[in-house]
Amino acid sequence: MQEGIAPRTAIWLNELQRYVGEQAAAGLRNLLQDSTSGPVLVLATVWPEFFSALTAPPVPGGPDPYPQARSLLEGTALHVLDAFDTQAWQDARTVGGHDPQRAVCCGRR
Repeated sequence: MQEGIAPRTAIWLNELQRYVGEQAAAGLRNLLQDSTSGPVLVLATVWPEFFSALTAPPVPGGPDPYPQARSLLEGTALHVLDAFDTQAWQDARTVGGHDPQRAVCCGRR
């Protein structure tokens, strides 16, 4: 187990580019690959331009500034739309209507 990270931990990195340098990316990769640290969730948000910079392959003959971050992030992106269409809003209201927490936060007690 990674020191200080308990099993069943969720780590949320909002604005990933602020936190994931090469050392942190290597540490997260090790944590996620360590079968003895079991189960750990790492969830991050990152703007597309930063994701592209962190995952871009190096220029031939040039330095590779983000090999650990690229390896950590490859194949993990879930793109979120800029806006919901009418059907998505209806679906969210339908599903959320059965969630007591949503009712409290949205004033629907």
